[in-house]
Amino acid sequence: MISDKGSQLFLDIIVEFENGELADVEIQKVGVYFPGQRASCYASDMVMRQYERQRSLRGDDFTYQDMKKVYTIVLVEKHSKELKEIENEYLHRGEWKFDTGLQLELLEEFFFISLENFFKIEDNKEDTKGLSELEAWMYFIGSDKPEHIRKVIENFPWFAELYEDVAYFRHHPEEAIGMFSEALRKLDENTINFMIDDMKGEIEGLKKELADWQKALDDKKKELASKDKELADRDKELADRDKELADRDKELADKVRKLQEQEQEILELKKMLGKMSLS
Repeated sequence: MISDKGSQLFLDIIVEFENGELADVEIQKVGVYFPGQRASCYASDMVMRQYERQRSLRGDDFTYQDMKKVYTIVLVEKHSKELKEIENEYLHRGEWKFDTGLQLELLEEFFFISLENFFKIEDNKEDTKGLSELEAWMYFIGSDKPEHIRKVIENFPWFAELYEDVAYFRHHPEEAIGMFSEALRKLDENTINFMIDDMKGEIEGLKKELADWQKALDDKKKELASKDKELADRDKELADRDKELADRDKELADKVRKLQEQEQEILELKKMLGKMSLS
């Protein structure tokens, strides 16, 4: 928002440099809670977004050497208690280091800038040396006092055009809205392209996962078909055995019947012999 009445808690943008490095830039009206944790989460999010994007774009050629630095830059107008404890500094830079001196190229760097401390330090300086460009930007971002504007322009005359743009848009907000709408349209295009790249990577991952599932399913079908054949062979074997047993039962029944018939004949013969003996 340009007008003071429209100012919100913070503004957050993602910047991509020409060399592929990323920066998350926040401008906070009031320092929010848990600044370290939030900064770590933002940095981790940028690392993973870059990782997924590079893997999607480079495919099998991707290596971790393709990963670029990510910066988290937080400018706070009214500093939080953490920044308030160090009143003699306004720019805090941090990065990961090892206590043994091991040198590794890690990706995350952090910058916390307290505008409140900056003005206390700069406005109480006794020397009259010129401003650095960084100090000029701090004044430009954090102050609209005439004495600060004059100091910036005296040291860097090209800032005058920027101040004129801000003043003009404050009195012609409709043109600023039009300009922002075009910028947002372009940003939306870039976001959509970025989302497409992310979705392509996700789709490729899903395709591979689906192919793996299909292969596993085909293997399972082959295994089941083999088991079905094995069961069918066993069923045939059991049927053959059942038929063999039935045949044996029939053969045994025939033998029992013949034996009974023979026993009956023997009894008849014995009766006949008994009658012959009596006569």
